[in-house]
Amino acid sequence: MKNIKLISLLIGLSLFPLVSNVLPPNIINSVKIEFISVIKAPLRIANSLSNSLSGVFEFRNLQSENRVLKKKAEELTLQLINYREAYLENQRLKELLAFKKGLAHPSICAQVIGKDMSSFSSSLLINKGLDEGVKLDMPVVANLGLVGRVSEVGRHMSRVVLITDPNLKVSAIAQTTRDVGVIEGYTGGLCRMKYIDVNAKLLKNDIVLTLGLGKLYPKGYPIGIVVSYKKDFNRLYHIAIVKPFTDFSKLEEVFCLKVD
Repeated sequence: MKNIKLISLLIGLSLFPLVSNVLPPNIINSVKIEFISVIKAPLRIANSLSNSLSGVFEFRNLQSENRVLKKKAEELTLQLINYREAYLENQRLKELLAFKKGLAHPSICAQVIGKDMSSFSSSLLINKGLDEGVKLDMPVVANLGLVGRVSEVGRHMSRVVLITDPNLKVSAIAQTTRDVGVIEGYTGGLCRMKYIDVNAKLLKNDIVLTLGLGKLYPKGYPIGIVVSYKKDFNRLYHIAIVKPFTDFSKLEEVFCLKVD
């Protein structure tokens, strides 16, 4: 019924210009009001649908822009990380270059490419070997002090046993009291200084240096700091616990010294 009424009104409206001059004004106004009331609801629905579609398209555009901005932010974050890493590496290399110039012996700089920090052994793998001049038993140092010595050598790779390894022995001297002993690896990344004279006056927080006995380790390279020392008169010698200056877990570059 409503469809018939709407069609009739539409037909009537199409004929309206032809009959408007002959129909009374009250009938013309009645037709106008009836037509407006009939088409008001469909127009309102059409307008609402148009607004909804516009909102959907706008939401999709915002989603697309958000994805683009998120990708751009990720790219910028990665770029900043790379810039920071390059800057830090540049600073580290400057410090290494200055350290290398201050060494008393010629040296070969190498990068750490592997680490073994087990309870029974402590060693590093470096990316230099026979072809680069590395030799067996070369002492190895870093900018904070003694690292260890070369224990195995390949053509382009070598193993360095650390001072925290129980099998490594280094003659050492306390900087202040001049008490001497032998450094060897201990537990928990520490060393112990053995064979200290019973009459020694070793001090806590004193610095321990290489003594230089023999030809393997040059004299005067820092090893670590005394963290504990207790006299035990039931022993023939005393023992001190020494914390190395170098954090081997964070070590990235080392120098193999040519002491011959």
